[in-house]
Amino acid sequence: DMDDKEGARELLEEVLKEGGTQQQLRAQQLLDSLA
Repeated sequence: DMDDKEGARELLEEVLKEGGTQQQLRAQQLLDSLA
């Protein structure tokens, strides 16, 4: 469902801004998998 992906992307982008290095790496991997 596109809405779920959009919500997940917003959360992951927040992690990229606020999270630690490991969190950012993981978030980027997840974003790539959603793309």
